[in-house]
Amino acid sequence: MMTNLGTLRGADIPEFHPQPYLPELTIDASIGRLSLHRVYLGSMDLGKAAEAIFTDRALLPGIILLEGRQLVGMISRQHFFSRMSQPYSLELFLKRPLKEFYDFVTLTPLILPSNMPIGEAAQRSLQRSTDCLYEPILVQCPGADYALLDIHQLLLAQSEVHRLTTVRLNERTQAYLYQTEKMSMLGQTVAGVSHEIKNPVNCIEGNLGFLKEYTQQVLELLELYKTEFPEINHRIKVFEDEIDIEFLLTDLPKMLESIDLASSRLVNIVSSLRNFSRLDQEQRELIDIHKYLDGTLLILNSEIKQGINVIKVYGDIPRGACYPGQISQVFMNLISNSIDAGACQVCNE
Repeated sequence: MMTNLGTLRGADIPEFHPQPYLPELTIDASIGRLSLHRVYLGSMDLGKAAEAIFTDRALLPGIILLEGRQLVGMISRQHFFSRMSQPYSLELFLKRPLKEFYDFVTLTPLILPSNMPIGEAAQRSLQRSTDCLYEPILVQCPGADYALLDIHQLLLAQSEVHRLTTVRLNERTQAYLYQTEKMSMLGQTVAGVSHEIKNPVNCIEGNLGFLKEYTQQVLELLELYKTEFPEINHRIKVFEDEIDIEFLLTDLPKMLESIDLASSRLVNIVSSLRNFSRLDQEQRELIDIHKYLDGTLLILNSEIKQGINVIKVYGDIPRGACYPGQISQVFMNLISNSIDAGACQVCNE
C-alpha cells in the first residue's frame, strides 16, 4: 500500500518522546487516544540503523518504513530480532537496505484508521494469522500520517474499556433497580390509598340510588299534599317562600344527578389508581386498552392546561395480553410528556 505522507522524508527519524502507557480512556475511545510510536526509516537505510534504534529504545514495537514520501510497510522488533538470530542473517541484512529485509519477511501489516473504537480494533487484531498475532498495528492518522500501536497496549486498553463498560452497566442496573423499587413503593402506597378510598366511595355509590329513589318519593308526596290540600295556612306559606320551594323542587333532582356523575367519576379514579398501582404484577392479562387510556387521562386531568385539547380517536383495538401496571406506566409517561410539550407550545404562543 502506497500512501502520500506529506512532508516526511524517508531518512527522517523524529525525536521519540514516550507517552503515558495507558492514558485515561472512555467507553467510546478510539485507538488514536492511545500512545502511538512514530519512528521512521527510509527503505534504502541499512539494517544496522534499525538495529541501533531498537537497541536504544527497548519499548519501541517497530519502525515505519518509507520510500521517499510513500509508505512501504512496517518492520516489527519481534520479527527483526527473530530473523537476525538465525545463521548468516547479520551478514545478509545489517549492511543491506531495509527494503530487502522487508521483502524477505513478507508480512502484510494491519492498517486501521485512528478513529476506530478500541474494542473493534482489538477484535480485528485478534483475527490475524498466528504469525502476525502479536505484530504492532499501523494506525492511519489524519493528514496522511502513520504511527505504530503496540498490540500489548491495545489489549490493555480493551481491558480498561471492558472495565468501564461493566461499571457503566452496573450503574445503570443500580439506577434501574432503584427506579423499580421507587415505583414499587409508589404502587404500594397508591394501592393502599385507593383501597382506603374505595370503601367510602362504594358506600356513596351504593346508597346514591336509594337516595334518588327516596327523594323522588318525597317529592311525589309533596305534590300529593298540594293536590289533596290546596289550601295552606299562613305559616306554611311563609316557610315555602323562605326556602323558595319551587326552585328547590326543580334543583334537587339536578343536584342528585350531579352527585351521581361525581360519584361515578370518583369510582373511575379509584379504579384507575388501583390499575396504576399494579406495577409489580408479573402476570400478563388480557386487558381493554381503552380502559387504561381513559384511566390515565382521568388521573392526569388536572395537569391538562388551558389551550390543550384532548381528542380521543381509539378505533377498534382488540383486547391484548400485557402487564397491566407496566402498560399504565407507559401511558402515564407518554401522555405526561405530551402534556408538558403542549404546555410549552401554548406558553410560547
